Amino acid sequence: MRRRVFFLMLTLAGGFGTGQVFQRRPRALPGEWTRGIQAPFRLQEGRGETELFAVDGSLADIEHDLRARHGDDLAWMPGEHVAWAVALSRGELHRYLIQPQPDLSGFWVVSMRQRVSEAGRPGIPPESHQLREIPAFPQSQPSFFTQNEDTRMSLEVSVTFAPPESVIRQLDEALLGDGWTPAPTNLGGMRLYFRRDHLAIVSANRDKEGTTRVVRLHKPSGVR
Repeated sequence: MRRRVFFLMLTLAGGFGTGQVFQRRPRALPGEWTRGIQAPFRLQEGRGETELFAVDGSLADIEHDLRARHGDDLAWMPGEHVAWAVALSRGELHRYLIQPQPDLSGFWVVSMRQRVSEAGRPGIPPESHQLREIPAFPQSQPSFFTQNEDTRMSLEVSVTFAPPESVIRQLDEALLGDGWTPAPTNLGGMRLYFRRDHLAIVSANRDKEGTTRVVRLHKPSGVR
């Protein structure tokens, strides 16, 4: 099950661009990190590089690994089941989004790296939802958006005080009403949907402050 989900995520992650797909432990990161994608992307009008990892262990283990790489440059922002991290090092801005895998056996880590001169103003969130292709949770405020212009893959993160279960239930109803078909492997706080040649992923997880972070991803499956 975990291996099938991992390779499905590799297919989706390929939407960041035409990149290198392989499995190995990056020399720059200690611990049991398996890299599945490395590709260029565009964020806030600047270009950068993204990587997707499957990681065993806990959030504390991931924090330890990232501090081994970035030291005191790392700002670690953990939640109950998810985490964000940011580091500014040698003229580059590193952003990390850490989320649990569907079977709770480990985590997905999305890494985005840009030169500071290309990174724009990452602290200013979007004023409104930018991802139009799949429904947004009505009571949520967008906080992050990125889109690859070549592959037309979009990812948006938003926040709400609604419980994750309520978010997932309402998004599931909205997607079904909009003609999306859920994957048979859907479970927990992460769901996959299909509609003709399009793919969608939604997830919702609570952080320690009681805020629910909602991730929505859309990609036309025929675009590489």
